[in-house]
Order: sequence, then structure tokens, then C-alpha cells
Amino acid sequence: MGDIVARTPCARQLLLFSATWPDRAAELSHIHCRSNAAVLHVGTTGIAACRSVVQHIEVVHPLAKVAHLLQALNQAAPQLAEGMKALVFCNSTTTVDELVAALRDAGQAAIGIHGGQLEVQRCETISRFR
Repeated sequence: MGDIVARTPCARQLLLFSATWPDRAAELSHIHCRSNAAVLHVGTTGIAACRSVVQHIEVVHPLAKVAHLLQALNQAAPQLAEGMKALVFCNSTTTVDELVAALRDAGQAAIGIHGGQLEVQRCETISRFR
């Protein structure tokens, strides 16, 4: 970001947006913005989970993850049948595609979203998930 800002005119307006505001983003804002810059925070500024979301953490052997997920989805079948939804995060685009295929092979409805897809695909997926 420093290289980009260095190539812009001195008389500029700089706007920074972030869904999260990690320490590195704050550092960059202090370096490249005036001291009297306006800062707008929407929602909480700390890391917090939604109080209505129940989180369960289970450590599972990597080779057993899909089977364990399928078991959890089967246990949640009554809630899913009532319109509730499950959201699963993966650490790579390949894993997303592989997991979606595995879930569909097991008869589960599944859609995936990742940065390797076209924006129109990602928007469609978000729309279908809602």
C-alpha cells in the first residue's frame, strides 16, 4: 500500500475500508492519513461472536473430517429441515470444491464460495444461501 500511496498526488483524499481492522491496517492508516482523520466504526470494534450463535469445537483427525461433518449434519437434520442453515469454512479453494462434492455425493445440499469463482457466481451463491 505504501508504494501505491507514494505515487499519488500530495493533495489527495484517502479512504480506507476494512470489514475487520487488524493492527496492520491501523498502522498503515496512521502512516498515510492526517492526524485529524475521521474514523468511523460500525458495530463492535472488538472481536466478538454473535450471542445467538452457539459454537462447538471438536478436534478431529484430518481423514475423518468429512465423515464427522456428515454425522453432525445428520444430527442437525431437524433444524435444517425447518430452514436453518449450516456454514462450513475451509482453508483453501480446493478444499471448498472437494467438500462440496463430498457433501453432494452423500446426499447433502451444498454450495461453495471462494475467491477463485467469478463475482457473479459468488453473488448467486450468497443469494441462494440466504
